[in-house]
This record gives sequence, structure tokens and C-alpha cells, in this order.
Amino acid sequence: MSGRGLTKIAIGFVVRRCTLALGHSPSAHEFSQWANTAGEFGGALFGRPVTVQEAEVILRHQARPVTSRTARPYESATDGELPAELRASDDVRDKVVDFAAIRARRAR
Repeated sequence: MSGRGLTKIAIGFVVRRCTLALGHSPSAHEFSQWANTAGEFGGALFGRPVTVQEAEVILRHQARPVTSRTARPYESATDGELPAELRASDDVRDKVVDFAAIRARRAR
């Protein structure tokens, strides 16, 4: 099957789904286990099992674009769904950063 016409997403969106499922940022071992069972009917998410070594590469290159058959446009997670270390700080509002608040925080 050709990738022509399929939506491209950053692999980081897949990692984010794993993070939401686990409640914390995954290790390579956790990510490979999750990816190998998170697909349709409990199958491999990437169409074949992912080794721990491949999971390490995926976690290092999260900005890499990949094709996706099931990507939905404008998919997002709310702050309540994200673990604390991935939530935006109080000086970030709707993708707009309050630089004065950041400078004030750094000055303290």
C-alpha cells in the first residue's frame, strides 16, 4: 500500500498517547510493550512488534513525520489528561506565552 494521500503526523503524537495511557513519560521498554498491544484488537500499533532498541530511536526522534491511517485533525489532550510534568506552566495561555511573567519568574 502506498503512503500517497495518507495523513502525516509527528511520531511524538503516538508517544503522547502512550504517556496518557501510562500516566507518565514512558521508558523505551514501556513504550515497546504499549506499542505492541495498543493497536486494533490488542495488536501491534505499528503493524509489527517494536523492539526496545527501536523504541529508543522513536523516543529520541519524536518530531519525525510518519504516515497514519487513523490520524484525526486537531486532536488534543486537556491539561487534566496530562501528567504534571507535561502540563503547561501558569504563564502559558492558549499557545501564547506571557514573556513578562516568565521574566518575572526567572528574576525571583
